[in-house]
Amino acid sequence: MLKKLYVLLLLFFSIVSNGNMANPYFDGSKHSTILSSKKISVKKEKIKIVVYEGVATLHITYFIESDKAGKLPLLFLAKDLRKEALVKMNGVTIEKQYYSYDSPFFKEYGISTVLNDSEYNLHFKFDKETEFSENIMDVFLFEAHLKKGSNVIEVTYKANLGSNTYGYTQNYDFEYLLYPSKYWKEFGTITIDVTVPKDYNLTNLSHKLASSNQNNYHFQINQNYKDFKFKMVPEISGLSEFLIAIGPLKFALFIATLLYGLFIYLTIKIRKKLLSKLKIILWKLVYSIILTITFYFAYYIFYDLVKVTIGKNGLCNFYDIFLITLPLFAIGFIIIIFITDALILKRMNKNAV
Repeated sequence: MLKKLYVLLLLFFSIVSNGNMANPYFDGSKHSTILSSKKISVKKEKIKIVVYEGVATLHITYFIESDKAGKLPLLFLAKDLRKEALVKMNGVTIEKQYYSYDSPFFKEYGISTVLNDSEYNLHFKFDKETEFSENIMDVFLFEAHLKKGSNVIEVTYKANLGSNTYGYTQNYDFEYLLYPSKYWKEFGTITIDVTVPKDYNLTNLSHKLASSNQNNYHFQINQNYKDFKFKMVPEISGLSEFLIAIGPLKFALFIATLLYGLFIYLTIKIRKKLLSKLKIILWKLVYSIILTITFYFAYYIFYDLVKVTIGKNGLCNFYDIFLITLPLFAIGFIIIIFITDALILKRMNKNAV
């Protein structure tokens, strides 16, 4: 009999599913390597990235060779940075320069610009092969005074990482645009060193990892213009992984099953006392309410339980609409409780004969 009762309970649970909305997401900063024409060569680029609390601090060094001294326009994408970029050319700080789309500055260097709509989206065309289209306010544009031979450009800024707003853990995404490097006359090895918090790991790497040591990751990129990307996910315990694998619905079903077993045990004892029909009905209704409330409490407390096991990197935010199933479950539990009592009574009467 008990086997039939549990099958009845599981069949009811199987017709209900959990509904969540699509994942909302915060985009991070949009930034790139320096863009210019094919008149000069970048022998190498070194990028140091240190991530802390969803913010990446970047220090980028370009080693440039120029055949002769002169001036040259340089730019890089710097959208939604946490703080304005600091740029140094051979040790001298360079201020960000602002130009209108029809500025003589562009004409001086033969740069084609086009104003699109009313948002000041500029289309830069350094030559036949070099094109770049972005909002003028999202571009760090400056005039570089190059000396003959070796030149060093240093760029430092803080960028926001992309992040999820719900899920079990607080994850982050990083993206650095490398495609402008294909427009240089020559672009050597790009060395990237990434340092992340000790309780995070890098996954979904866009480029092959050269080496790693604890929370430090080293990359070397040669003639690969694919944008550099990675995802940061926190380390979690085996208990957290187990709970996440179960999920809130299965957890609530488990608690409900335990209460269901307790109902069978108590009902057998109550039936033996030969209580009045009214008291039996009240008992079943009250227990149905207790079962329903406990089921939903277990469902929603599950998220807090997982968050506690994960620790500070636990997010456990969900746009959960499971509560709309309350009428269905409340009625379902009442039906199950009354059918179970009827089966118990039938079994007791059969044994009494």
